Amino acid sequence: MLRNESSKVFVVPGYAGELDIDYELASELGFERFDATPNGGLLVHPNFETGSHDEKQTIYEGISRVWPGCEFVNRVSNSRSGNASGIQIRDQVTSLEPMRIPKLASQFGAEGYLGRRPAFRITPEAITQATGFPTLVVLPKSKKKKFEFGRQVVAVLATYGIDLKPLEKHPPHCLAELPWLSELRENQYWFELSNSSRCSIEVLLALLCHTLEIIDTQMQQLSVAHLIGEIEGNPRIREFWTSPPA
Repeated sequence: MLRNESSKVFVVPGYAGELDIDYELASELGFERFDATPNGGLLVHPNFETGSHDEKQTIYEGISRVWPGCEFVNRVSNSRSGNASGIQIRDQVTSLEPMRIPKLASQFGAEGYLGRRPAFRITPEAITQATGFPTLVVLPKSKKKKFEFGRQVVAVLATYGIDLKPLEKHPPHCLAELPWLSELRENQYWFELSNSSRCSIEVLLALLCHTLEIIDTQMQQLSVAHLIGEIEGNPRIREFWTSPPA
């Protein structure tokens, strides 16, 4: 089972080059640093869900000091849709992005990131009759192209001892509890994750966010990804969406 350790995880982008982040200050403020790629990774703060509103606000204020001008983006789901556990996990994982600047300002010397920004979403989807390891399904933005960068996902998660194995199709037991999976388009790409129990659900989602952000901005545009398995609290998000399957 993927456990929830009630931590707050900020995803530091790996697609925007060198970042002016004060990691020494982050450590002083209680954040633990995980480098996933040369230019980015995770900043993790414990006891987020058990803290008061003021304590949570302090965490966000701390990040704003660690990386002045950064923006906060929720990549887990596209709204506050989902059951209570799904909304909780959504609040635990936040992506950081470089400050936006108008293109006109850059022409007059303002510095900032002008490249593509990630636009995909990822959701945790619990099943109670899970057999084997958790699975991940990724859908490209294009409805015709295959997902071509599975090796990059495998390589990043391997640094954390998580093994990903591509699957030819979805495991049959997933459809029994998540029937909307049968409505996904044909160019879905499936992985099986082994040794993933060494990560909490929020850290695993953040690692996937970090990796897929790089792919979405630099390699192949993505639409959505779903992490499926036995997850503490039984979070579900996709079935509460009003939009059709991606």
